[in-house]
Amino acid sequence: MDICFLCKQENHLLLQSELSDFLPSIQFSQTHQKGFIIAHGMSKLPKFSLYQSDFIFEQQRIVEPITLDMQESSLRKIAKIFVEQYFREIDQSILSWTIHSFYLQNDNNPNLSSLSKNTKKWILELVKERLPRAYKRYIECSDSIGVSENYHIVQFMILDSKKIVLAVNQKNMGISVYEQGISRMKWNKLAPSRSFLKIEEAFWYMKQRPQHKEVIIDLGAAPGGWTYSALSSGALVTAVDNGPIKLSLSSEMKKKITHLKQDGLSFIPKKPVDWLLCDMLIQPNQTLQTLDTWFQQRLMKYFVVNVKLPNASPMRIIQNAKTLLESAALAWWKIKSLYHDRQEITLMGSFIHRVQKPDVQMIDT
Repeated sequence: MDICFLCKQENHLLLQSELSDFLPSIQFSQTHQKGFIIAHGMSKLPKFSLYQSDFIFEQQRIVEPITLDMQESSLRKIAKIFVEQYFREIDQSILSWTIHSFYLQNDNNPNLSSLSKNTKKWILELVKERLPRAYKRYIECSDSIGVSENYHIVQFMILDSKKIVLAVNQKNMGISVYEQGISRMKWNKLAPSRSFLKIEEAFWYMKQRPQHKEVIIDLGAAPGGWTYSALSSGALVTAVDNGPIKLSLSSEMKKKITHLKQDGLSFIPKKPVDWLLCDMLIQPNQTLQTLDTWFQQRLMKYFVVNVKLPNASPMRIIQNAKTLLESAALAWWKIKSLYHDRQEITLMGSFIHRVQKPDVQMIDT
């Protein structure tokens, strides 16, 4: 079985390394596109193991893809052939379905965006005309459909000006609900920094966010992006950082924040809290040591911790993080390179079992 994996350009080699660790016998096709990996030999794994594995640096996957040459036919003609030959499963199914029509964003061709949008329109027109039963079960791609049990996902990716990658699969094969696996968070103009987007994306992955009057410790809080996100949920936040917190807050919000000008590395709360948030600009092993201290004393229920990756041996830091999380007796945990992360990873988890399971696979113990 072949699977195409998409990732950020800068994470290309990291994802290849991660896949090789997961399945040592895996082979890769040579591609000219950074952020696009074709992996062979995945059928050697049990499907459950493969489909339930959400790799750290993976954004999206296309399972058992079909690659066509765009130079030999027009996109409209390819769309017609695609519907005629590959929509039989959808037509005969009772499941809903949606379309992911997109282009590899690493390609700088300005025409690819409009081509991908037109292709989606052509596919829908053909299905409405030829497969009306299937057309009635079409659902528009959006975050809100992610809570469904399962549905078909038609993937139509324009790789470059010459190649197209197609597939018809089901969501439970590990496919992201987002077209290219990119979960862009909505910006809040009152947030003081882009780190606000990172924590919002982490909460989305967890399908869990701070609740009204829950107690939050935010280590490395300045200038206040993560603190503002938690305050917006009605939580009570202690922001720990020697730097300034640059927030324009309502009088009600000001009552819910305490700023302690202390070093987050040494801060310990007097009693356990609901959440630990940590985004300190320090060496990765220092971050892991801080998290370990909190684990040993079980000082929080939930956590989101950002770890900066070094240029040298980043996989060693990731392995250290995995070892720490595996040894902590957590109910669940997850490591992910988020879309809004840079050269860093985000650790998420809890000592409490989830009520609602997220769309992405977490690791339960």
